[in-house]
Amino acid sequence: MDNYSFVPAYYEWHLIDDNGNVLLNMKDPFEMLFDETDESGQLLEQPRPITTLDGVLDVCKDFIEVEKMCLESDYPASTSHGNNDSIFDLPDNAAEIMAKALFDYYIAA
Repeated sequence: MDNYSFVPAYYEWHLIDDNGNVLLNMKDPFEMLFDETDESGQLLEQPRPITTLDGVLDVCKDFIEVEKMCLESDYPASTSHGNNDSIFDLPDNAAEIMAKALFDYYIAA
């Protein structure tokens, strides 16, 4: 059975398998962990930090989805994260693994 981890690297995070292979690369997501709109979609005067695991999970799911769309359409921005076709072979719970690691590192600490 494969084991996966989401670990910090130099200004980025890597989703790796138990052999140390990088399956997904994410630039440091700290700035992504803030809400810029309220529940009604109105722009906030000051972004507020995401404080729940579910909120971080949403960020991770969105990131994976956008990266997949970029790679499928050969959009140049997808290469800025260094991701490749291995993103299509991520474990089903990749976003959960990522969210737990980010939540523990940035929020619960």
